[in-house]
Amino acid sequence: MTEPPYSYLPKVYDEVVDLTFYSDMIHYLQKVFDKFEIKGSHILDLACGTGKFALEFARKGYKVTAIDISPCALEVARDNAIEQKLEQNIEFINRSMLDLESRDRFDVVLCLYNSLNYIRDEKQLKKTFRNIWKALIWGGYLLFDINTITGLDYIVGKTSFCKAISSGFVIADGFWDEELKQADLEINFLVHQDDDLYRLVQEVHQEKGFYINRLKRILSTSKFQDIQDFECFTFNPAFKAPRAFFIARKPTPDQLPLKLV
Repeated sequence: MTEPPYSYLPKVYDEVVDLTFYSDMIHYLQKVFDKFEIKGSHILDLACGTGKFALEFARKGYKVTAIDISPCALEVARDNAIEQKLEQNIEFINRSMLDLESRDRFDVVLCLYNSLNYIRDEKQLKKTFRNIWKALIWGGYLLFDINTITGLDYIVGKTSFCKAISSGFVIADGFWDEELKQADLEINFLVHQDDDLYRLVQEVHQEKGFYINRLKRILSTSKFQDIQDFECFTFNPAFKAPRAFFIARKPTPDQLPLKLV
């Protein structure tokens, strides 16, 4: 039986995923904050997963709200926060990013490690951007990265590996659908049980590819301004890059067209 994404993966996440992405992204985010003079103290980490970015910003003194749809991922994130004595700095909320609602207003919203690729319907993506816009303070920033169509096709769609992990084995195979512009990553966990038996846990992770210019138009119609895209970890144009990084700002009231105020 296939389980929802991140039903089991968070338990063995650090054994399966290349963690250099996190150290590279944390270093890059500091450059982004400095280059664009991003200020503030309250961050929303949307689709926070096991909490690696939330923990890092909490460690730096930020107040962090971390939201994820996966109870398993949040359980791991909370345990990590307690272990690192950062639980007082982070509020964890079990919720889909499609249903973002908050009375708080945030200086920065993060949505990292291709989380937005999991939204495969453009109407839902527009709704998500509108909700993020509402959740930001005036002048606040949305920062996110995506797997581009190139990245999904040539990297995710061609993923194939098998490795031993502490709980048994993990086998992963990727598939690319050119017509849908979608990559499916099928992950099978063979979880060791008593008497040398194994339990099969299967997750299928589906990521949708969007053209960069289309994403920029959606952001613009969602009332964001100063929209920029880069090849991830650089400030070079994202053209043909496997991973793109986006920066978008919610304008201040005086910068809005009168009909939008």
